[in-house]
Amino acid sequence: MKAYIPRKRKSPFFRRKKRSLFSKRPGFRGFAPREISLPRLSVRGLLLGLLLVCVLGIGLHFYFRHEMKQLSVEKERLLVRKDRLLEQITRLKKDPSAYEDVARQKYGLIKDGERLIILED
Repeated sequence: MKAYIPRKRKSPFFRRKKRSLFSKRPGFRGFAPREISLPRLSVRGLLLGLLLVCVLGIGLHFYFRHEMKQLSVEKERLLVRKDRLLEQITRLKKDPSAYEDVARQKYGLIKDGERLIILED
């Protein structure tokens, strides 16, 4: 009597015939790719992009408008200060007593023989 020896099965990974990754039976070619409507996606994308651009544009518009107002106010303030300083420069160039006024007011200097009186409020 012969002893029964089972045959070795070949592993499905070492088959010679190539099959699709999705196939479970011979001759199955896999699933059909799902159709994507490109026009619909591109219209949605365009609308979303347009909305984003509009929102950012409006926000930036108001931000820069506010900045322009602040800068124009600061410009006016600086122009007034410039005019005041130019006036002071011309006065110091023409009138020597202007130096004396600046020395008395800013630095508290006095002439010989004068007394400095400080009044407290």
